[in-house]
Amino acid sequence: MKMNTTQKHISAKAIPLTGMVGVLVIAYGLDRWLEVQRKMAAQTLNSVPHYWLWIGANLLIAGSLLALSWLVIFRGDRSRPVASILLIVGLLLTLYPIFAVTAYSAFSVPEPMRLLAYLLPNSLLAHSGAFLAVIGLVSLVSGKRGES
Repeated sequence: MKMNTTQKHISAKAIPLTGMVGVLVIAYGLDRWLEVQRKMAAQTLNSVPHYWLWIGANLLIAGSLLALSWLVIFRGDRSRPVASILLIVGLLLTLYPIFAVTAYSAFSVPEPMRLLAYLLPNSLLAHSGAFLAVIGLVSLVSGKRGES
């Protein structure tokens, strides 16, 4: 079954955005899973397996982000709306800890949102957000453009 031009246009925008959501879900899931593993390692006083799991998680998220960047920058149509969404979502995830701490101290919010625990600057989710912002920025400033 052949795709018409409209379907190709929609697909070209949906695939990178779906990939972005997929990478963020993977990063969030790995952060939660590594937290459970960290607690188990603290109970057994054996942290060596935890380090191997951390290395594996880093490799998995790095491969996912590399694949997404290849898809958006080299393979995709580089549309402005998709690049803008990647940039905005990435910046929000990257800057969230500052926003949460500011709201906590300035507005006397009872406690920062639970998401802060998974968006600390050293989390995979925060690293993914920063990488998404860079992918979006590179896609916006690059020369070759597809249909917007």
